[in-house]
Amino acid sequence: MKSNKQPDDFIFTLATDSDAHLLAGLLTDAMHYKVEHGDETWGSEDYSDKEAAELIALCPIYLVKSGAEALGTVALQTEDKSWTERPGDALYLHRIAVAASARGQNLGKRIIDWALAQTAESGRQFLRLDCDSRNAGLCAYYEKQGFNQVGTKQSTRNPNYLAALFEQSTP
Repeated sequence: MKSNKQPDDFIFTLATDSDAHLLAGLLTDAMHYKVEHGDETWGSEDYSDKEAAELIALCPIYLVKSGAEALGTVALQTEDKSWTERPGDALYLHRIAVAASARGQNLGKRIIDWALAQTAESGRQFLRLDCDSRNAGLCAYYEKQGFNQVGTKQSTRNPNYLAALFEQSTP
């Protein structure tokens, strides 16, 4: 998947090791926001540059930039073990984060729209994601963005996490 220029000069670019500090900052900011809203799915400790570098090495993570400023991030994966009971014709959306300075500017929707376009371009039929089923606001947000909840799945790593599974068909 390549970088795509979006309206309003948003550029989606694949994160590299040199972006670890930017990614750590975005994820930490988003984690604090989630915790403030009662969602500790991402933990409650700040992300280190080392942890961000490990994530960059693990899967494709994109930074959303306007000029030199990183305003958001998203990971797109080709597989996800939470979805073994559904057809595999999908990309999986993880770690959507929007900087505090960009909240309220519809950047989350732009990230989702970009991910849907990437999914269609790759020839896959579905874009999927999961979130904490107890986070009613986030679940409602994803439904507003066109996702349908198709089930739940208990995490095998975290007994306190029941994932709400969402998918959306590509256009």
